Amino acid sequence: NASEVKVTRRGSVYLSGPITGTDYKAARYGWRKDAAALLAPGIVILSPMRHEGHLAEQGVIGAYNSGHFFSSPRVLVEKDHLDIKRSDIILAYLKDAERVSIGTMVELGMAYAEGRMIVAVVEKGSIHDHPFVTETAGLVVDNLDDACAAINSLLSEGL
Repeated sequence: NASEVKVTRRGSVYLSGPITGTDYKAARYGWRKDAAALLAPGIVILSPMRHEGHLAEQGVIGAYNSGHFFSSPRVLVEKDHLDIKRSDIILAYLKDAERVSIGTMVELGMAYAEGRMIVAVVEKGSIHDHPFVTETAGLVVDNLDDACAAINSLLSEGL
């Protein structure tokens, strides 16, 4: 239970997962909102969907949304890279993905290169069940509840 976990420092978690081709509400508030509710109070959550409210009018999010500062390709890459560098743990949610997420794969490569702990939610036999996901992750689980419980434990105090 997230409310029972005491976080001793302000650990941070970056929420990585497919965005392109998804519905705005699902990308911003779907599993990311669920993760925020499952993570212990005090954990700082970094989402690539922050400052992206302008995408709501598009419905399905396209690959490149130039025309708005926060959706320009350079800002997208730099914002995500900065967030990965300042995160303790990367939560990569790849469950139910219908196609390979190029952005998420690059984020995982960045996280691995930066020495960040990766907790991946991947179903066996899915399109993301691949060594470059499962072997770069410190932990692979098949559901969000287990991923968040592990993160809460990793960022908690105790003997």
